Amino acid sequence: SCKNTVIRNCLLDKGHGGIVIGSEMSGGVKDMVVTQCLMDHTDRGLRVKTRRGRGKTAVIDGLVFRNVEMRGVKAPFVINMFYFCDPDGHSEYVQCRDPQPVDDYTPRLGSLTMEDINATDAQFAGCYFDGLPEMPIGQVVMKNVHITFAPDAQAGQAAMADGRPHVKKLAIYAENVKKIELHNVRIEGYEGERLQFANVGSFEED
Repeated sequence: SCKNTVIRNCLLDKGHGGIVIGSEMSGGVKDMVVTQCLMDHTDRGLRVKTRRGRGKTAVIDGLVFRNVEMRGVKAPFVINMFYFCDPDGHSEYVQCRDPQPVDDYTPRLGSLTMEDINATDAQFAGCYFDGLPEMPIGQVVMKNVHITFAPDAQAGQAAMADGRPHVKKLAIYAENVKKIELHNVRIEGYEGERLQFANVGSFEED
């Protein structure tokens, strides 16, 4: 397991993700702080990924992302519980969108907080949160977050999961999340509805 970790003062340049947690973390990741980091032209910024089969000890909880700048990151915030890598990643068991039995193979995502973050020239999606129907993401809290999209943004895959369309300038998408809080979250240059929610239990914004 990984507990009580601080990542600070890092330059994260290009690559699939800036700070990536999972998907192979059967011991869990808890109480991690990421602060004072710059992400420059990574595909995703703050990225959490898991999938069925990782196990009940694969708990990700108490993550805090604070004072982070992103430049040209295509999808700044991605939480994906349908990650499709590995030989069986495209299997019906991993990718089924219907609720499955909660058992020893079910992972869990608890609380994630993002605060004081500025992301410029995003392309695919500002926030993309995709939880399991049988085990939704616990809580996402965003405070003082500013996201702007590049005028010439191209469509692409925000989260690596089957059956998800390529998107462009998608503001906030959330499915299977117990609670979402948005405090002073500004998004500029998006297309379509600002909030696209499905099976979100509780929502508040100010």
